[in-house]
Amino acid sequence: MSINLKPEPNKRELRTFRGVELRAQQEDGQNYLSGYAATYNTVSEDFGWWRERIMPGAFDRAVNNKQDVRHLINHDPNQVLGRTLSGTTELNSDATGLWFRTLLPDTSFARDLLVSVNRGDISECSFAFIAARQSWVEDELTDDPSMERIRQLEDVDLYDISIVTYPAYPGTSAEVKMRSMFPDGIPSEIAQREKRDAGCECECPECLDGDCGNCTDEDCLDPNCRCMRAANWKSRAEMRLELAQAD
Repeated sequence: MSINLKPEPNKRELRTFRGVELRAQQEDGQNYLSGYAATYNTVSEDFGWWRERIMPGAFDRAVNNKQDVRHLINHDPNQVLGRTLSGTTELNSDATGLWFRTLLPDTSFARDLLVSVNRGDISECSFAFIAARQSWVEDELTDDPSMERIRQLEDVDLYDISIVTYPAYPGTSAEVKMRSMFPDGIPSEIAQREKRDAGCECECPECLDGDCGNCTDEDCLDPNCRCMRAANWKSRAEMRLELAQAD
């Protein structure tokens, strides 16, 4: 079973892929960098209550329509390696995923990057996108067949591809991951599913909008709310409940 949801427009997302093969080449005195910015059918790590998979063909429209995509370092618009519009970056969607090949500029940061890639110090790619079509399917990795926990990206608009030093979501904090993955805010379809999955009944405006991670009810005692404002949240809630029962 799958549920198709219309994504929220203009919500940019970032994803990082580890272990992709970056290749530095030299042809006719010019330096090129090639590899995969993303791969199809790879199930992501656990993002707390859901995983993600990029479906084959998700990049086809972006490539065929020749969307204006920059090739950056660490998603920094001040460090441009190439651009599809100028022809210095080439993109292709094949059976593996989103392949790129960029003619590197003769700049200090591009030369430094080339050294780091050849040494193996930098080996991760990332891409920025807006989901144009998606679906949620049952996660065969769980014991509960009623849970639909895999988000399938079926069609995306591309903003940029990037060579990255660190993953887009470092550390183990769910809040840090979400902030890193969704720099423009969590898309409503994900926030609403999170609220429904958690069973949160908090009545603050943020929770009603599905954004439990930004719950504004300072007295919230809902054990299913994902506000995570402090590490001792649950103990504070239990203490308040005990005081209320004592009265």
